Amino acid sequence: MTHQPIRPWLLALPLLLIFQWGQASLSFGEESPIRLVADLIQEPKEVRARYFGADVSVAQSQVLFVARDSITGTLLWRSDGSQEGTIPLMEICPNPCGLRSYALLPAAADRAILIRQDQIWVTDGRPEGTRLVVRLPFPIGGTFLVNGLAIDSEGERWILSFSGTNSSVPGSLWVTDGTAEGTRSLPLPEGANPYGLAKTTDLFFFRTSNESGEELLWRTDGTAAGTRVVRDGCEGSCREVASVGLGDQLISVVRAGSEAEVWVSDGTEAGTRLLQVFDAVPSNGPLQVFDQKVYGRVISAGQDTLWVSDGSVGGTRLAPELLPPASISFFRGLHSTDHALYAVFDVSADSSESQSELWALLGPEGRQKLAEHETIFVQGVGTEALFFSRSTSEPFPGERSFWTTQGTPQTTTAAPLGAQGIHSFGDQVLLTQIVDNPEPDALWFQPADLSAAPRSTFLSFSDAGSNPEAPIPWGERLAVTAHPSDSLHSSSDADLWLLGAESTHLVSSGDVGPIHGTTDYLYQAAPAAEGLNVFAPGSLSSTSIHLGVAPLRLESASDRLFVLSEQDQQVWKTDGSQESTELLASIHPGWQGSSGPSPGIPGAGDGRSLALASLPDRVLVSAFQDADGPGELWSSDGSSVGTRQIEVFPVPGPGFGSTPSQMTPVGSKVFFVASDAEGRRQVWGTDGEPFAARPLTTFSGALPTSLSAWGSGVIFHTFGSSGEIWRLADSEAVPELVARLDKLIGEMVVSGDRVFVTAFDLEVGRELWVVDGPDQRVIDIFPGGGSSELRNLTPIPGGIFFSADDGSGQGFEPWISAGTAETTRVLADLFPGHESSDPQNPVVVGDTLYFSARAPDIGRELFALDLEGLSFDSCPEDRLCLQDGRFEVQLRWRTDDRSGAAQRVASTNDSGLFSFFEPDNWEAMVKVLDGCSVNGQFWVFAATATNLGYTLTVEDTSTGAVRTYTNPPASSASAVTDTEAFDGC
Repeated sequence: MTHQPIRPWLLALPLLLIFQWGQASLSFGEESPIRLVADLIQEPKEVRARYFGADVSVAQSQVLFVARDSITGTLLWRSDGSQEGTIPLMEICPNPCGLRSYALLPAAADRAILIRQDQIWVTDGRPEGTRLVVRLPFPIGGTFLVNGLAIDSEGERWILSFSGTNSSVPGSLWVTDGTAEGTRSLPLPEGANPYGLAKTTDLFFFRTSNESGEELLWRTDGTAAGTRVVRDGCEGSCREVASVGLGDQLISVVRAGSEAEVWVSDGTEAGTRLLQVFDAVPSNGPLQVFDQKVYGRVISAGQDTLWVSDGSVGGTRLAPELLPPASISFFRGLHSTDHALYAVFDVSADSSESQSELWALLGPEGRQKLAEHETIFVQGVGTEALFFSRSTSEPFPGERSFWTTQGTPQTTTAAPLGAQGIHSFGDQVLLTQIVDNPEPDALWFQPADLSAAPRSTFLSFSDAGSNPEAPIPWGERLAVTAHPSDSLHSSSDADLWLLGAESTHLVSSGDVGPIHGTTDYLYQAAPAAEGLNVFAPGSLSSTSIHLGVAPLRLESASDRLFVLSEQDQQVWKTDGSQESTELLASIHPGWQGSSGPSPGIPGAGDGRSLALASLPDRVLVSAFQDADGPGELWSSDGSSVGTRQIEVFPVPGPGFGSTPSQMTPVGSKVFFVASDAEGRRQVWGTDGEPFAARPLTTFSGALPTSLSAWGSGVIFHTFGSSGEIWRLADSEAVPELVARLDKLIGEMVVSGDRVFVTAFDLEVGRELWVVDGPDQRVIDIFPGGGSSELRNLTPIPGGIFFSADDGSGQGFEPWISAGTAETTRVLADLFPGHESSDPQNPVVVGDTLYFSARAPDIGRELFALDLEGLSFDSCPEDRLCLQDGRFEVQLRWRTDDRSGAAQRVASTNDSGLFSFFEPDNWEAMVKVLDGCSVNGQFWVFAATATNLGYTLTVEDTSTGAVRTYTNPPASSASAVTDTEAFDGC
């Protein structure tokens, strides 16, 4: 078995491995077939967190926040201010995680809402109170953004507005009370994208634009009947800048050409009117409410000034008297607390250099200057205090200091901590992003009135673990490359381990590159040393081979090792000693480029990268002279004269170049993808002889990808919405269309005679699809339109192994499937709770599948799954599990003096057979049918071929309802035809 070199994108993912070797210290239940192989790093390692200041909320007097580390992923945390009360509640997404694939929203009624991709979760700050509410029906292929949130005055409902980021995801407006029944979309015109959500005492307001570009003002009370247009907008450049609620009224400032219009609305057409028009341009930024008035900024005659409104015509005016008596060159914005209205200005005086000033425009002692410095930034605003920083340079401040104020010079003092995130809740302030603090993984809590010093609460992440790569077999041992580092992005800090049945040895540390095993030796690339380390059987020490270049790829043929170096694209061969090591070719001397990945095509491999592929007596080398030049194919039999170019692909392909990629050895042939003379990407085949390569397919626009060996040929699919699967039986055959899914296919593997793929579908999301001859079916792991985002598909005897998230809250865990819904099941919750074990890099060695995964207290380590005797059937042998496992059926027989449990002998999703004594003597048939479309019930039918007594028990596992049917001994049994057995459709 060959070892594939580490790809850069894999290093960005968290890696955990589970193995059968070594001493297992964790238990995953008596029935779990998964075991820990070795805990290579047993010293705890804290992981530095990254905070997102906007994602903070409060529930049940606890602060909720989002933190991410480089190993675990992105987690939702809670803290009550104590160390023991600071714990992770659930995993939002493992690494890599898009920054805006989630949103933590402010709390209402002691609950907070978390938007996680297309799901709404609710939490009260307790693990048991953190649950999935509903999955939103957003189409696959686009994303959405939460662009607005408002909470009703009773704190019982949230109004959420979403905007789509492309044409396949329209905007929408939702209301939720934290339950599935109370979550629904509100009516909007087709294609409308709501924005500008604001709240008054009883109503919510937002805006949309129609097809003519007119802006419409809407109101809603959270019901469909109460959602309607209040006022048509104006054409052209008329656009709302900002809105805010002032009691029962909405105050809005609208930019109409070069003028600023201030409007008021009570939610009715008659109560929506223009208050004032200013000959000024409104400035961007939120409006501030202070002392029952609304304040905003406009630019008049090139100068910043303020306007104020109390919601009446007479009370809406420009208010330049509030500004300080200075030459303002730039207005940095308004901020308000319960005690003061603040502004930061850049000012110039007497032609001197500009400096920043912080003013309380309206405060306890009237208008006063509170601070001046070269640069002042407001870091956060609490209910009582404003937090700001003073700095001497931008954009990376130096000599930075942090300050607080409550609106007077006397209360403007240096803060004891430097905090970039300030979040006020109740009588406390939460500070995040501590600057220049020796303990960066901490939260800081401080009384809102600043009457006491802050106290710290530290975050505790799982151990980083050894983060091992996929292992390779070498004799009776496994060779594993591990990365004992907080960051997976660095390959310089790596270890090489040899794992045996009785012992585990660290044999090399530091500079560890790709590894490869042959019959005689284990080779380890040493990039910094520009050579190889060679281990002989039975030895834990190595000898060195110096090449003078850093090895990039290792491959073997006829028990000789071939080495490909990026420098000069050199090809070397060795038999394990310095004397037998020879430079065979320097394909492009002086070439110092770096290969790049293909442009985002799933399974496509590297479109412009150097690669090796082995045949029994030679290796093939994929090469290219420069980033835009022709692709080349070279062959080497291990001699200098037998190392030569055998093919050139002169025409670059669309976005890929023409370099051969996805090289797949099958017997004495190598199949690969390259461009033909017309620039089309085709599947080719070659036996390694000069000019023997020829295109085997005739695709005009589709991109073949995910080449996999199947028999004497290959199978692959096309990238695009057509989603076609093709097969080449051998290098002489005509391509055969296996299936047309009409979906966007991602991963694809073959197990037995079936093809397993991940594919996007608008109805079910990204799920598992199975192609079995002419039939195709979907296994919806994450039901209800959500995507399980399954990945790492790996063939095993009888089916596949993969990782997936079924939406139950347990995260990404290991799964298996034999291609049907009833044989698709999670193997174990390796990381209990809402966090993911996130299995990665599965590889089959003999009768064992190895993969990396995370587990509590040990971090990411190596695990093993024994394949011998592995059952895909999770249903006990004495039961039937029907209707996707919802109904469990048991049958017990009895005579006058004996009794026992019947055994299952055959089953489908609807029905099954039982035997009492011998497997080939069938005694009873039981069916559970879905009659929901007929009478809203599930039906139970049963028939027996015995006069023994029996008790038939059928349980609805989703509701706990049970139905029992009996027959006394020594009597003929009547058929069961219960068409009203179970509710719950």
